[in-house]
Amino acid sequence: MDSKALTGGLIAAVSGAFLWGLLGWITEAEFGILAWAIGGLVGFGVMRSASPSANAAITAGVLALAAILGGKILAIQFALPGYAREYAEEETAGLTMSFYQELKGDAEVWAEHDASVEEFMVDRGYTEAEDLVDVDDAEVQFFHENSVPVLEELGGANPPSFAEWKEAQTEQLAAAIVDSISLGDVLPSTFGLFDILWIVLGVGTAWRMGMGGES
Repeated sequence: MDSKALTGGLIAAVSGAFLWGLLGWITEAEFGILAWAIGGLVGFGVMRSASPSANAAITAGVLALAAILGGKILAIQFALPGYAREYAEEETAGLTMSFYQELKGDAEVWAEHDASVEEFMVDRGYTEAEDLVDVDDAEVQFFHENSVPVLEELGGANPPSFAEWKEAQTEQLAAAIVDSISLGDVLPSTFGLFDILWIVLGVGTAWRMGMGGES
C-alpha cells in the first residue's frame, strides 16, 4: 500500500469512525447512511495525500470498510444503553402504586415473621406451591437472592418512595439487559438491506476517489 495514501486515509478513517461513535453517544441511535459519508471522508483523505492510482484506491477501499465497521460498532455500543433504557421503561410501566404498597406490606410481615421461609412464601404468594413441603430448594434460593433484598429495603428505616423504587427497578433492568447482550448478538441484526447499500456506496466512493474520480 502507498504510505502517503495509508497515512491520509488512516487519519480520515479514525476520525470518521470516532465521529460516528460520538453521534451514536449523543443521539443514542445508529445511522447506517453515515457509512457513505465515511467512505467519502476516507477517499478525500487518500486523495489529498497521494496521487491517484490502483494502490491508492485499494488503500481507500480497505480503510473505508474498516472505518465503517469500526464506527458502526462504536455507535451500537453507545446507543445500546439508550435502547435498553427504553425497553426497561416499557417493562416497568406496569408497576403501580398498589403493587408497591403490597410489597411494603410483605416487607412489614417479613421483618416480623418468625416462621419458616417456606411458610412466608406460601402465605404471601411467593410460590405457586400450596403446601410447605412442595416449596423446593431452588425456589427458596431464588427468593433469598431476588425477593429478600427488596423486602429488606422496603422494610428498612428509610424505605424509598414509590417513584424512587420504580426508577431503581428500571435502572436495574436496563443494566441487566446491557450486561446480557454481547456485541456479537447485536451486530449481525443491524445489517439490513439499506445498511449494506450504504456500506457498498461508502467503499465504492472511497475507491473511486482513490482512483482520482475514475470508475
